[in-house]
Amino acid sequence: MNADQVNGLTVDVQEPIHRVNVDRYVVALDGTLSGPTPVQLMSMGGSGPVTAKDVDRETFDPKAVGFERLARTAREAIAKSTYSEARVAQWEFDGPNGRRFMYLQAPRGRPAAVLGPKLTIESMSF
Repeated sequence: MNADQVNGLTVDVQEPIHRVNVDRYVVALDGTLSGPTPVQLMSMGGSGPVTAKDVDRETFDPKAVGFERLARTAREAIAKSTYSEARVAQWEFDGPNGRRFMYLQAPRGRPAAVLGPKLTIESMSF
C-alpha cells in the first residue's frame, strides 16, 4: 500500500480464491479508480516460483494499520522534523511485519518517519 503526490493511492490485493494472484488498484489524484491489474511477483533469492504461502506471509488486514491515526501521525512527523513548512509527500506500508514509512518534503530537507504497526512514530531520519 502506497500513496504519493504523483500516482495517488496504490493498493495490491491478494485474490481470495487464487491466493497466489495479486492485483493492483490505483485511486488517482483526480479520484478515478483503475484496476485490477495483475502484479508480476518475483521470489527473493531465486528460490523458485512464488507460492500462495509466500503471498500469505506478506498480506495484512488494512484495518490493522491504524488509519485513524494517519492525520495525527502526519502532524507529529512534521513537528518532529523541525521543518515547519514540511508536508507529507508519500507514505508506504508493507506486509504485516514490513516497513512503514512516511516521507516528508520541505524546501531544505526530506525527512522520513519510521512508523510502528499502529502508525506511531518510532524514529525519524534526515
